[in-house]
Amino acid sequence: MAQIDETGTISTTILDQYGRYSASQNAQDNRNTTIYDNVGRVGGYMDPVGNQTAYGFDQLNRVNETVNALGQRTTTQFDSRAIVR
Repeated sequence: MAQIDETGTISTTILDQYGRYSASQNAQDNRNTTIYDNVGRVGGYMDPVGNQTAYGFDQLNRVNETVNALGQRTTTQFDSRAIVR
């Protein structure tokens, strides 16, 4: 699916076989990719130069871990009321 903005710049949205957003590509062929895990959650993103951000999930499918392209990990803990500790 191609889109043209007010300046005439074309960008393309790419959908996967399930109709989910998979990637976007601009006129310079820079592509941002969405990565899905084996149960269909957004498991991460990859930028045009291959840097990845990955997400981990708890048993309730909440994002509880993020790992950036530098390998830096951020974790989130929830209490019994689903409030971030």
